[in-house]
Amino acid sequence: MSKKLESLVAKLSPVAAVLVALAGCTSTLGLEDYELTELDRCDDTLVDRASDPENCGTCGNVCPTGSDCVAGTCTCPEGERFCADTESGAQECADIERSEEHCGACGETCAQGASCRSGACECDETGQTVCSDVCVDLETDEDNCGRCGTACAIGASCVNGQCECDVSGEIACQGACTNPMSDVAHCGGCDHACSITNATPMCSSGECVSSQCQGDYLDCDNDLDDGEAGNGCEIDSQTDDAHCGACNNPCPIDRTCEGGMCVCDVPAAGGDCDPRSNCGCDAGTNCAYENDTWACITAGFYTETSTCTQETDCAVGYGCVAGVCHRRCNEQEIEDGACGNYGSCIQVVDANGDDIDGYQICAEPCNPSLYDPTPPGTTDCPAGQQCIVGGGVTACAQAGTVYGDLGYACTSYLDCQPGFDCIDGTCQPYCLTAYDTCGNYGFGYTCTSFAEPAFANEMEVGFCDNPLLLDCLDTCTPGPGFNTCPPNTACLNTAEYGWVCMPSQCQTCFNAAQVCNWNTDSCTFNYCSP
Repeated sequence: MSKKLESLVAKLSPVAAVLVALAGCTSTLGLEDYELTELDRCDDTLVDRASDPENCGTCGNVCPTGSDCVAGTCTCPEGERFCADTESGAQECADIERSEEHCGACGETCAQGASCRSGACECDETGQTVCSDVCVDLETDEDNCGRCGTACAIGASCVNGQCECDVSGEIACQGACTNPMSDVAHCGGCDHACSITNATPMCSSGECVSSQCQGDYLDCDNDLDDGEAGNGCEIDSQTDDAHCGACNNPCPIDRTCEGGMCVCDVPAAGGDCDPRSNCGCDAGTNCAYENDTWACITAGFYTETSTCTQETDCAVGYGCVAGVCHRRCNEQEIEDGACGNYGSCIQVVDANGDDIDGYQICAEPCNPSLYDPTPPGTTDCPAGQQCIVGGGVTACAQAGTVYGDLGYACTSYLDCQPGFDCIDGTCQPYCLTAYDTCGNYGFGYTCTSFAEPAFANEMEVGFCDNPLLLDCLDTCTPGPGFNTCPPNTACLNTAEYGWVCMPSQCQTCFNAAQVCNWNTDSCTFNYCSP
């Protein structure tokens, strides 16, 4: 038995081997006539897994198209390699030197109109280049001009590998051809946009110019022809006080430009007119501060240092402050001294001591006190005038003809001598709160602030008062059945404290400076006696 047959018999089962041996099978051909190989069973078939392309190496392992089974391994022909099919994904043998689907590497597909030569895709037509899987002529292709990906602008063509606008004189800017001689967005060159302040720009011969202002703006310095070299339309005619509504149309000092018209410069306090110039009032009316606002009222005839009781006493341009008509002024005059011989422009305040906007008067702060040091920055009043307090300031006013002193019954400061004011119906002396010298008038007197704070320059001014006087008296109600006063007293009316209990003989002398001495029935200073 040959070695090949012995090998075949060995692979059979022992029983089969015995049967073969015992059967003594005979054949018309000798075993030497057969060429036997080593086979494996795959299902019901004997196969050679070393060379069978359907069962290469293992049963069912089919070799890809174009490959052979060599020594149990699927192998492509020489010069080829396995690559996945671009559509199905199945493995196939490909020559990457010549395959248009796998040129130079698996999956590298050549563009339409190109072939794979020596592993590189080359366009079939001479002079073309592969760009984005398409063969194009870089000399003429508008999407790939000169090199791949360089697209020409709208209105431009590719000539000899360069993008050129179709219209002579135009240049390509931001993807479109335009004329730099007239395009305001690309004037004189790409991306140079014309901009002239508050004007409508134009591009002329490659220069930014303008001949028209926008809206209500004006070119009052006449440099609009200079284009970008000038400042354009620099004036807002609706709000500019020097060019209100038109160039070189200034508003007067008492007016401001609103909506292109000069209107009265009403103070922030509000109202209908400007007290500093009487703007807004008709002839014969005066802009006065009434009921916390500025309004036109009938004007009087009094001017500087004339006495007054209300605004209607004063002439146009004057205000009644502390019983005196003072000429009004404005903030500018505070600095330039336009009040002249009538002092300085000083601020008037309200009952709370707050500045009244727009209310300034020509006056000179003075020292109203007789005994205290003169505050810095104040002046002495000239002959025939006296220093009084009002509107939060001190000012020189016409002196009165009656010179009542401490405790004198009065109706205004004109009834009191210099250094005194009419307070609660009696003449009482001024003082400076920083220098309380009210003791000069007797025991119990102190320097009391005004309800409306007043100042001589920056030093507060008050008046001398004696609160101890009220402590000595009992208030009462006059009339039958209401009189509860102690024996030997009566319910009498006084100028300062109203109805109080006191001896009848004291009524004629009782006031803020004197008290009744019950023991002597006479008037004495600062002494309460039962």
